Amino acid sequence: GIFHSPAAFDVWYRFVATATSQIISVKGSQSFDAVVLLKDSCSAGPIDCADSTTSGGTEKINATGLIIGHTYFIRVYAYGSALPSTSDFEICLIDVNVMSVSELENNLVSVFPNPATNKVAISLRSLSRESVVYTVLNVNGQLVASGRFAANDLQKEVDLNSFMSGIYNVRIIVAGTIINKKIVVMK
Repeated sequence: GIFHSPAAFDVWYRFVATATSQIISVKGSQSFDAVVLLKDSCSAGPIDCADSTTSGGTEKINATGLIIGHTYFIRVYAYGSALPSTSDFEICLIDVNVMSVSELENNLVSVFPNPATNKVAISLRSLSRESVVYTVLNVNGQLVASGRFAANDLQKEVDLNSFMSGIYNVRIIVAGTIINKKIVVMK
């Protein structure tokens, strides 16, 4: 369900598809909780929509089945009924045909050694302009470690000495994309 604001101060963008699959991402600001619609025309119903985050997170539409050369429309508006005090946002359109999402994720982050004993390194392939958050979860989904890469950091080490043997999920959030890596800890 999409929240339709009665006073949607909306902004429209038009683009010509350059690939059959494209990612549309909109990063809100502190009081701008974005709702994003992908449409075939201004009057048509939405092909896809994104409204999963709150308080200025990044909304993402993974559009597939686009017709190359066809014009599409993106409508962005704030979730609330009042004009947000911080109305700035970033919008980005990326072709995904170049690489599959899993290839993209494997190229962005590596975790080694795996299996690991005392420590594991989380390594980013390229510098990020914004801080990158990582968390380590046990098989029950409980948080056992977390931290962040400052801008321009490429690697962090996680101390595993207090960890029990088992499988852990390392979750890294890079540019609004959640990347999950499994690691095996052996004592």
